[in-house]
Amino acid sequence: MNDSITVGVIGAAGRMGLEICRALVAANELQPHAALDTANAGKDWGTLAGAGELGIAITDDIERFLAEAPDVVVDVSVGAAVVENIPFVLKAKIPVVIGATGIPNDSIDVFEKLAEEAGVCCLIVPNFSIGANLMIDIARRTAPFFGTVEVIERHHSGKKDAPSGTAIFTVSEMVAANPRLAEAETERESLAHVRGGTLDEVHVHSVRLPGILAEQNVIFGGQGETLEITHRSISRECFMPGVILAIKFAAAAYPGLIIGLDQVLRFAEGN
Repeated sequence: MNDSITVGVIGAAGRMGLEICRALVAANELQPHAALDTANAGKDWGTLAGAGELGIAITDDIERFLAEAPDVVVDVSVGAAVVENIPFVLKAKIPVVIGATGIPNDSIDVFEKLAEEAGVCCLIVPNFSIGANLMIDIARRTAPFFGTVEVIERHHSGKKDAPSGTAIFTVSEMVAANPRLAEAETERESLAHVRGGTLDEVHVHSVRLPGILAEQNVIFGGQGETLEITHRSISRECFMPGVILAIKFAAAAYPGLIIGLDQVLRFAEGN
């Protein structure tokens, strides 16, 4: 265990935080070490996660959390909490993996500066699913060959933001690959917003329903044909291999800001 990477999790009592706890307990090279959340303070993290008692009490104090000095911090809280807590983590010179969405661009700029100053990695991952990242990669490589595309993303009814961070990242990657991508024009909408929202002239549609975890369709339209790329997350377990890889990547001292799982997957291929 002495060679294990110790991990602290912000948002530890949420659904993703508890899933990460179980994954860390099962992982050979990682060790759950500290837990921060505004809910369930004082409770044993492992017991709450159903992973057995770990002797790790959830704290609601960032300074107490950082005093445990984990090797890597994973933040799966919400955008507002990320903005507040991550500067403390980076100033403590601890690498961080951020899985929360809804982070303002100006805060991302701050994270980049702090990570460079501290010489540690700040890795922002819109989606930890390996399959979802392969979907984004395929969409990026497909974009130069089509003139129009639309994205439909579906999530559970408890998701607070729309569109998803994955959808935003997918569109940004496709537009970077083909700046000429444009929405299919609609002359008249008899129902407001029926065509969804637009991001860089690409239509994005968000669905929020119980019974769904996370799904995304990227639909390309060309002359006489369509190409559809679909990814579905069946359970939160699908995010854990990506979380584990991201933690190992961040611990390997890759300094500065990195967005997306691309470099992490390349890192995993070489190990």
